[in-house]
Amino acid sequence: MNRAALTLALALVTTAAQAQQDEPLPSQLCFRTPRASRNSAPTSGVYAMDYERQRVEPAGFPIVGGSSDIGALVGVAGTLSYFRDGCRPYFWSMSLGITVSGKAGPAGFELVEQDYRWQMDIVGILRGRLRLHPALFVSRTTGLNYFGVGNGERVRAPEPFTGEPGRFNHFGAWDVWAFVDARYMVKRPFSIAMSVAYQYSDPLVYRGSLLESEASMRRADGSPLLYGVQPLHFWRTSITAIIDTRDNELMPRRGLGYGVWASFNRAFPTAADTVYGSVGASIAHYVPIVGPLIFAGRVVTDWQFGRVPFNDSFRGAGPYLVDMPGGVNAIRGVPSARYAGPIKLYANLELRALLFQFTVLRQTFTIGASGFFDVGRLFSDYTFSAPIDGPGPGLKWGAGLGALIRWGQAAVFRIELAYSPDAAATNPGFPFGFYIADHVMF
Repeated sequence: MNRAALTLALALVTTAAQAQQDEPLPSQLCFRTPRASRNSAPTSGVYAMDYERQRVEPAGFPIVGGSSDIGALVGVAGTLSYFRDGCRPYFWSMSLGITVSGKAGPAGFELVEQDYRWQMDIVGILRGRLRLHPALFVSRTTGLNYFGVGNGERVRAPEPFTGEPGRFNHFGAWDVWAFVDARYMVKRPFSIAMSVAYQYSDPLVYRGSLLESEASMRRADGSPLLYGVQPLHFWRTSITAIIDTRDNELMPRRGLGYGVWASFNRAFPTAADTVYGSVGASIAHYVPIVGPLIFAGRVVTDWQFGRVPFNDSFRGAGPYLVDMPGGVNAIRGVPSARYAGPIKLYANLELRALLFQFTVLRQTFTIGASGFFDVGRLFSDYTFSAPIDGPGPGLKWGAGLGALIRWGQAAVFRIELAYSPDAAATNPGFPFGFYIADHVMF
């Protein structure tokens, strides 16, 4: 099944690439000659892009949000981008993000989430053929969701619950993540990306929680039900084949972006017996409709195999391990980690538009809007018929509206509100997911 799916994905990628040879140049390339004029990006209006004029663009945005799980969240995200020589989407860009959330807990006020992120994207190496992306993430949380594996109804706290109050479906963790991703353009529009990463993960298991209960369970063959419940060091590697004909990476109007990846992940000490791999694909298309309105569509699938740690079973997408199928980068409105399993498939459909610009203190701001619909599901095993996945199609979905804010040319922020039946089940008083993030989702 995996080999057939991968073969089909590669065939689709090759066919699309052959059909796109006359499309705009890919976003990652530098030119020091008039060939840069071949870039099809608009020269005026809200989508106008200037890759030639040498300059530095700073940008920053406050983050305010929260939920019943994490309490009130505050933070800031900032970027610094350098443009020159026709490099797209920039010569280099550096970003920093800090968020902290807190709420009243059983022992008084507590910090629920702390998240610190630094990353850099260096495009202009070897005239844009080599791109490096180093990053460092540090997070500490006491309120991550854990509802067990499966696509069906989730386990709720028993009555009476004798564990730590409010913690039956929660766990905490310290995570330190450092990686570097190197992308080389083989021949326009084909690229190959390789990444290596180190991660330290130290889960916090609450007394009486579902995670504590399942961590002690064994399968029929005597193997643990869950892996990765103890502190572990991970070594992660991945390789991704990419086709990119987007006219602009940060706010694409036309073209396509395809990626097919494979990854290998090994935990230490080896006695933890935690080792697994994954294969997957992301297929995205962008089409201008009328005026500033753009249709963007994407399909993503990720297939994990081996002894997957419990806190990677609700993540995927190759080297970056984003939350899926729920969360800000997958099915918006579905809470992160509400569903977990090795096989994930979802689609995103979005209408977006940049609408108007204004200038404040010589800084140009562009305001836009979006409407979206996300849908997908997962499977807990390769039989595709596990009882814990529930009856019927089992589709999870979210729909909503968003605002887009572009500061200068390289910094894009989105503010989104999404309704989902899963958000309603989790928090009937506010049946929505609320997100503030940098960059469009895809």
